[in-house]
Amino acid sequence: MASPFKSALAANVGTAPVTVYTVPALKVATLIDCSCANVIADASEVKGTVRHVRGGVTINLIKAGPIPVGGAMVVVGGPRKVVLAAGDQLVAVADKLVAMDVSASFLEQDA
Repeated sequence: MASPFKSALAANVGTAPVTVYTVPALKVATLIDCSCANVIADASEVKGTVRHVRGGVTINLIKAGPIPVGGAMVVVGGPRKVVLAAGDQLVAVADKLVAMDVSASFLEQDA
């Protein structure tokens, strides 16, 4: 049986929103970790935004969070979890071109 633990990655996220993960039909996912790393070439701080999108509703898990040069920020982790329903999306965007890498880990189960 396949593990219900999964991950999703998005490399070089910039100023255009990128869908990191979409929950499949008939599934529910518990986001257990989401981290964003600064990968910008000009050695400057990046401001990263990660959104939870459900239909016509978009909420920010973090909005313009600062990611220092050579560093990362944890958007979701530790005791905090986010439940995503079928069709929900995790979307990331940065304030600069080719600015951040995003890694998300989640538990995916039948709804």
